[in-house]
Amino acid sequence: MLNQAEQAFIEQAFHQATQRMGKRADAFLGPMETLSGDELFCMKFLAASLPASDIASYDSTLLLKFVRHALFLRENTPWGKQIPDDLFLNYILSYRVNNEAIEFCREEFYRELQERISGKSMAEAALEINYWCFEQATYRPTDDRTASPSTVVRRCFGRCGEESTLAVTAFRSAGIPARQCYVPRWSHCDDNHAWVEIWVDGRWHYLGACEPEPVLDKGWFTYAASKAMLVHSRVFSPLLSGGEITGRSGCVTEINHLASYAETTPLTVTVLDENGQPAASAQVQFQVPNGAELYPIAALSTDDSGRVFFTTGKGCLMVFASRGSLFGWQRADLCSSGSVTVTLRSADDLPKEWEADFFPPEGMIRPEPLLSEETGSVHQAKLNQAAAARENRCAGYFVRKKAEETAQRYPLFQNEVLDFLQKAGGNRREVERFLRDGEPSELKVRMLETLSEKDLADLNADTLLEHLRYAEPFERETDAELFRRYVLCPRIENERIVPYRAFLTDFFSTKTKEEFRRSPALIQKAIDEQIADCGDWDYSALSADPRGLLQMGFGSKRSKNILFVAICRTLGIPARLDPVFGQPQFYTGSVWADPRRGQPENSDSAVLLLKSAGGEPLRYGEHFTVARLCGGVYQTLQYGTNWNGKALRMELPPGEYRILTANRQIDGSVLLRAETVRLSANETAEKTVRLRESQIASRLRHMPIGEYLLTAPDGGHVPLSALAVQAPTTILAALQPGAEPTEHLLNEMIELRDSYRDKNTILIVPSPGTDNPTLRHTLKVIPSIRLFTCDEREFEERLCADLQLGDRRLPLAAVLEKSMHARFAFSNYNVGTAGLLLQIADC
Repeated sequence: MLNQAEQAFIEQAFHQATQRMGKRADAFLGPMETLSGDELFCMKFLAASLPASDIASYDSTLLLKFVRHALFLRENTPWGKQIPDDLFLNYILSYRVNNEAIEFCREEFYRELQERISGKSMAEAALEINYWCFEQATYRPTDDRTASPSTVVRRCFGRCGEESTLAVTAFRSAGIPARQCYVPRWSHCDDNHAWVEIWVDGRWHYLGACEPEPVLDKGWFTYAASKAMLVHSRVFSPLLSGGEITGRSGCVTEINHLASYAETTPLTVTVLDENGQPAASAQVQFQVPNGAELYPIAALSTDDSGRVFFTTGKGCLMVFASRGSLFGWQRADLCSSGSVTVTLRSADDLPKEWEADFFPPEGMIRPEPLLSEETGSVHQAKLNQAAAARENRCAGYFVRKKAEETAQRYPLFQNEVLDFLQKAGGNRREVERFLRDGEPSELKVRMLETLSEKDLADLNADTLLEHLRYAEPFERETDAELFRRYVLCPRIENERIVPYRAFLTDFFSTKTKEEFRRSPALIQKAIDEQIADCGDWDYSALSADPRGLLQMGFGSKRSKNILFVAICRTLGIPARLDPVFGQPQFYTGSVWADPRRGQPENSDSAVLLLKSAGGEPLRYGEHFTVARLCGGVYQTLQYGTNWNGKALRMELPPGEYRILTANRQIDGSVLLRAETVRLSANETAEKTVRLRESQIASRLRHMPIGEYLLTAPDGGHVPLSALAVQAPTTILAALQPGAEPTEHLLNEMIELRDSYRDKNTILIVPSPGTDNPTLRHTLKVIPSIRLFTCDEREFEERLCADLQLGDRRLPLAAVLEKSMHARFAFSNYNVGTAGLLLQIADC
């Protein structure tokens, strides 16, 4: 397997990896002593680039399951031996897709898929696997923690990052090379997206994860991807076969795939130091305005000539360069120039205020394969069958009689218990087991209250029971709410919840634990002394099992922060990660304190008072953000929980901050405004959050549209013009309920329900009997919305032509005037459409 040079490279990387394992080495190297041949080589390949968090959290017994299944597939699938070695190793053998918890489910997936793909070509098998994925899960927004594929199946839904993790796992389970491919952030709208690429018959193809199509290289996101500034994938391996690298650490490499989706152009960045000389080894971030922040989609280091090269789309980027405490930035417009120069300066020598306009690429319409009527009919039938199978399976997870029996054990909390069991989905039995073990306890209910719906779907009863058992002795030592949230709760951040409290209790001597309880700052000191910084030998989206981290003595800052909180909670000390900065804190009895500074968190803090200009309600993360300058780089604060839309009080450490406002325009462009403020200890600074004036009115198009005869639910026919004259403006949308990105648009309308209740809103769906949960909820919370169908042939094609839309995928949305002119129109995927429709209607 591989040539001699590549094998030698892996051997060397494996040897280096063993030096990082510390006391965890036995968990990996011991079981490998009995292996030989391809099994041994594959194990070395995986171990060669293990992230530090995975070394602390898993072992070679688990990895060996992936190895043996992959080698089985190579011998027992029709295409197994046709796959090049490097693709087999990176995209079939590899156990990790992104930052999901690792569970071995590939044999189970293969058993379910084997009969369905038997006798099919590689391409046919791939298409069938995606129908199976849709049978397992569909799209629904969830929190940022990436659930494992098994958990997604138990929940029957997931966000795009979870759907694609499930789909990649399914493809790899059947021996088809697959990788998660994604846009880190869109340039034409806020948010991001992930999908799947598979290697079939000699080349890579794309498809929407859990979004089957009857052919490859077809998906609703095709046009959106053509407006991206970067599309890339991650490889957890030191062995690569081509592709432009857009980021690299010791264990993960990011590869640029934009050219497969969009028109690209090269960008050359030259970084100069404060003396005008080339700045070697400067860090360069390529940033896209998204969510009211400048988000780094890629980061590279300059060469000896102070240069770095990046392939991107024909839109705008912010190029941000730093070295040490010096930094600088320059807007790059790739439509006019393929090069920029950034000069590094101190903060005092850079503008305190600036404005800039950013435009996304225009995008391009790609012709899609023409499908026969028969193919389309078969495809729709398979979709309906898969959706019905998924819904039936999900409905069967909640057994009311059994749930009520469990709830009766908790007479004061019956509704809460029923809710937990329903949200647990396919994990209901574990939740039942936790609640039924031993005597009923209010603390069990209180613990479950601290967990998310996703946690309920993948918790392990034994793990929760261990956390409960070790937390109970401290119940009376502190306030009930502090105890519940910061001692009893097993969730610290987005980590995998494991039973660490027994281990931590035994790991430290009685004397040490007593000292820790008297002075929690000693916990941080012990962690810093015992655990070395792993540098770039981790993936920043992962965190280590606290038990393995202590054994290994090698880990990331994030993992050490979580370990601090874990030790504190094990010893009954309320602790958390600061919700703004993510730093560890413990409760002193009156305030939160930083264990490294040895003093209350707010003892020398500054106050930043933000007020909305004119009292306009604004949303943090959509209209504005605040970022702190750390080591020459601005880091956006995760804030907004106590922001009422008009005034915000932020207690912050002294330092330099940037207030960034963003006004997203209807054509996808963004108007940015930045203002920096330096905060001193105990200072209070007041600033006004001011958006740049919108240019919506100047970008309206006023397109005349023809008449359409709509059908009401009662069967009556109504001309669209008769509906449009009932209000100054009418919001019109043609939808495909149950499919993306219609689901996105409906969820946005739900979020903005109060603003939509007085709008004349018309939704057109394929059939009057459309029974979709999201649509039902939309109609319930916005009763003013009226639902219609349109029986005219080629209705959508004609409406697209009237609205002058090149991308003709649903949803179509527009704002109509009484004169039957459309002010503006949107189609397909455009996060924020619901809000933009409101702005257009009101302008």
